[in-house]
Amino acid sequence: TTLTANIKVENFKTPAISFQIQIDDIDLDRYMPPVEKITNTTATPVTAATAGALELPLETLRERTLDGNLKIEKLKVSGLKSESISANIKAQDGLINLSPISAKLYEGSYIGNISLDARDNEPAFSFDEKLSQIQIEPFLKDLLGKDFANGKGDIEIKLNTKGATLDDLRKTLAGNLSFIFVDGGIKGLNIIQEIKDEYAKITRKLVSDTKKLNTTVFYKLEGVTKIKNGFVSIQTLVADSAQLGISGKGSADLVTEKLDLTLNVTPQGKFGEELGKLKGHAVPILIKGTFTEPSIDYTNGIRKLLGRVAKEKLDQEKAKLESKLEDKKADARQK
Repeated sequence: TTLTANIKVENFKTPAISFQIQIDDIDLDRYMPPVEKITNTTATPVTAATAGALELPLETLRERTLDGNLKIEKLKVSGLKSESISANIKAQDGLINLSPISAKLYEGSYIGNISLDARDNEPAFSFDEKLSQIQIEPFLKDLLGKDFANGKGDIEIKLNTKGATLDDLRKTLAGNLSFIFVDGGIKGLNIIQEIKDEYAKITRKLVSDTKKLNTTVFYKLEGVTKIKNGFVSIQTLVADSAQLGISGKGSADLVTEKLDLTLNVTPQGKFGEELGKLKGHAVPILIKGTFTEPSIDYTNGIRKLLGRVAKEKLDQEKAKLESKLEDKKADARQK
């Protein structure tokens, strides 16, 4: 790594430092302790992003006054690769602000504002960030080591948290997160095929096609979440494709890693025609379990929907018969 800097220091007892720093290429992960040494939990985006921050030199930060600009041509941190990074950095009396920060990554862009309040024994973090037109597949692969989704996406993050340990950071996490992904898919999950399989078992009418790809394709997938004390409330979750319409709500607990989500899947297009009487009706799918071992229940939702559709049809036939009977009674009275 080549570093070029222009640094000015005033008052060495309580230094006030101004600087301009340029770096050509640096891998910060080489300088960070492994996540496994800090926490016994599975590595997640939260652990990867905050692990190194838990051992910040708070006393040193409180004593420094900084004002400068940092530019990096290429950067790797928490597995993520970016380039053309620029950050203005200001710090005084334990308040550190990186604002604005800009970068290019995964064929898209990033802009954000990050602050750290180190005045107390528990550091407090604030994030206001936006990712635009990011290629999701390589982004997730570098961040999590898994490429379970693809497409292009926008992500907006406004979060704050505080604590001296990773558990504290999870428990105090609060704010909002929203996303919109387009022209992509979720790998390892074929909702159409799963519904077909369960429908075939229940009705013995639909022939299951096991040659389909193990992916749920979408034109657009968007969601809005609110987070309070590490509890994620999914306000909106909507997806649309040629054969599916999906809406959902639920929750995810970052502390216990428990899931509780309901997806209402409406078959449409060719898929809707194949399901016959279920076309146009929303199939409820329950997702529970944990982040690492989710449990997806298709069967109960399909059974309940079939029962409801059958009852609706029966009610319609009953209404028709009653209407005909009333017509006959009216004819009889007229005669």
